[in-house]
Amino acid sequence: MKSIHVRVSEPEEALLQEKAALLGKTVSDLVRDILFRDLERVLALQPATSGQVEELRSQLVSLAESMAGMARSSEQMAGMGQGIESICELKNAQGEMARRLENAEEEIHALSENLVRQVELQAQERSAPFGMQRSFVQVALLAAYTLARGTFSNNKEAWEPYKEEARSRAFPPEGGAT
Repeated sequence: MKSIHVRVSEPEEALLQEKAALLGKTVSDLVRDILFRDLERVLALQPATSGQVEELRSQLVSLAESMAGMARSSEQMAGMGQGIESICELKNAQGEMARRLENAEEEIHALSENLVRQVELQAQERSAPFGMQRSFVQVALLAAYTLARGTFSNNKEAWEPYKEEARSRAFPPEGGAT
């Protein structure tokens, strides 16, 4: 057997020794297997003609154009994705506005009910004896102020203690003083 010398760097030599040890072969056997594995196929290949090179080049250009078209399409799809995201954000904002509108409508309804209650109290105040009207007005103003702040705007039962207090001050029990 004849020997052929090949120069390799130290890391390449270490890699060859490592792979040979893993396969249970010597470095020479490993190199020989690698060199002669595809020798017949390599020898059977003919050099490419200029026509083949041009055909391959045109295929590569066509492939590059296709890739550029795909890149443009993906950019357009990304833009459409951002548009869809914006639409979703607008839809969420629309829902929030609808909720706020509903809350505002409820608040307006509650305030109108409070106004009706205030008118009822004023009507009761007018029917109260003259000296009792001042305390009636104080309690009514306190209740109106509290309701105007929205504390009890959606709670009809919360108005009752004020109403009862105003009645008891305006119409004290027989023999009682305010």
